[in-house]
Amino acid sequence: MKKLGKLNLHEMQEQMLPIPESVLNKIRGGEVTVTFDRSDGMIYIEVNGQVVDSYIAHNNTTSTSEGQWPNGTYSMYDQNSSHYHTGSDLDTYNGPYGEHGIYRANYFCDPNGDMREGMGLHAGRANEEWGSPTNGCIRTTEAAMDAIACYIGSYGSFTTITVQD
Repeated sequence: MKKLGKLNLHEMQEQMLPIPESVLNKIRGGEVTVTFDRSDGMIYIEVNGQVVDSYIAHNNTTSTSEGQWPNGTYSMYDQNSSHYHTGSDLDTYNGPYGEHGIYRANYFCDPNGDMREGMGLHAGRANEEWGSPTNGCIRTTEAAMDAIACYIGSYGSFTTITVQD
């Protein structure tokens, strides 16, 4: 019978294989969802149907946008991590998306028949007055974006966002 030798930490790390994302999602098995309630200006983060956190948010839009995000429930395109704009300063504390990038929903047709692309949830414009308008997205805080990333890492994918009055 062969005797097993002891490995140091470095040797153990070299022999460990990363767990694929698909397996991690099965292990986590959870679902993270967000509800934006226009009536109280808050987003509510839910894990497996239970509200676990809330943060201020708004859906103020520019006059050149397609308008506010329509009420409804939308599937998320960015489910496991937020999207960052490479090679730009868009994802900065004072940039339009904030340090955590944007969680984008899948494209959808609004009630006017317009295709809405790139709609999402992000922070940004930290040094401007609260309520800085977007092109239709929901703007929240850096703390909220950080919390969503933590819940995704601990519980599972960000599957839907619901917008309601």
